[in-house]
Amino acid sequence: MELTLIRIRGKRKSSRSIPGSYSSSTTSSIASSHATTPSFIASSKRARKSKSANAKPKYHHRKVRIESSTPCLEGMPIELIQAIFLYSMNLALPCSSRALATILSSEHVCLEFCMRAFYITRNKPENFSKLQSKLLQCKFLDWPFFLKYTRKAHHEVLTFPTEPCDQLYGDWFHGDQLCEKVTSETIHGPMDPGLLTNLIPRRIYPLGHFIGSNPGRLNYLGFARGFFIPEKLLHGPWTTEKASFLYSLVCLHGQIDLEGSLAGETAKEGLYDAIRQDCQRAVAALATILGSTKLLTTEALRVAVLERGCDEFIVRHLLFNAQIFSTMDFHDPTLWNWARQAEDLGNPKGFWLRDRLRMADYFNLSWWEEKELEMKGSKRLTSELVPLPYWGPGFNPLEVQQEYLIEVYRQHGRELELGLN
Repeated sequence: MELTLIRIRGKRKSSRSIPGSYSSSTTSSIASSHATTPSFIASSKRARKSKSANAKPKYHHRKVRIESSTPCLEGMPIELIQAIFLYSMNLALPCSSRALATILSSEHVCLEFCMRAFYITRNKPENFSKLQSKLLQCKFLDWPFFLKYTRKAHHEVLTFPTEPCDQLYGDWFHGDQLCEKVTSETIHGPMDPGLLTNLIPRRIYPLGHFIGSNPGRLNYLGFARGFFIPEKLLHGPWTTEKASFLYSLVCLHGQIDLEGSLAGETAKEGLYDAIRQDCQRAVAALATILGSTKLLTTEALRVAVLERGCDEFIVRHLLFNAQIFSTMDFHDPTLWNWARQAEDLGNPKGFWLRDRLRMADYFNLSWWEEKELEMKGSKRLTSELVPLPYWGPGFNPLEVQQEYLIEVYRQHGRELELGLN
């Protein structure tokens, strides 16, 4: 059988003329050339096999799972971690990992941290307002926990009194001698939850540190001057516990951070919510904060009158705090129209509102009125009307000099700009 020549791809040789008939020599040469091709391929395969046989076998290494090592701090004993936390007073430590947050979130650790941040720092010259402001922002520090702290601080100050009694307990003691032991029957119980619920500011933290010789009875709680009230307490929805906590911090001269946060706008919205929910204690606290920072506007009074029907106690808080800075428009047409329409309908609140607007415009509005005291009595009126956070019953701006009001508002973080002759 004769082989037929074919053109192999990849060859770059020039095409040659193929003769019509081939000699036996040509045929044999072609056959021999084709016969040698399989032997070359076979030899190459054998060479590969020999190389693979001589090569070292490849071993498949088993993958070893690398486990992350436990941080050195989390591997320590729990007691040692808690001691490090209380010694460093670093609030960022529980936020670094969930394991540390679980270890450092016990009530004992949190209470001890508050004692070191507030109670122990009360006599130190350094200002711990930044640390206290951050601590008040924590979720665990709510009204029930605050009461626990006050009870513990009260127990400590009774057990280990280190200050003169007249500085600790006001007018309950006289003289400069140190008390060796003070019993619970001797002191008026400022740590009783009932007292903190029905707050009387004069028993909490009056202006004794610059007026008179009797500082506040709760000055041992250790709140630094200039601490910020957290934003979580400046907005609704309002509850009794939330309003009481805010009111207590305002009595302790808490401020709002107007430069580094939106606390001012939050307090405004919180005041509107408190008016709509008829939460008088929250209105009393927020009206004081906003009034001392010139943020108490006419809109709050419109909400109280037009939407809620002019609650006399709430309107009194708004007008009394607004008259000091005159930040409200006491001649607002909508308010006067409402008062006139109420008078036409025989509603006594119409005449009451017009009269109070005139008094506030002339800085002539008093807090306690003789007619109310005669009709209701002081006890009933005190139970119905929440006292001002910076003073208690008997506070009347007509009987107090303007310098006194300036000192009152300076304790809330802003200086007055009243023109004194």
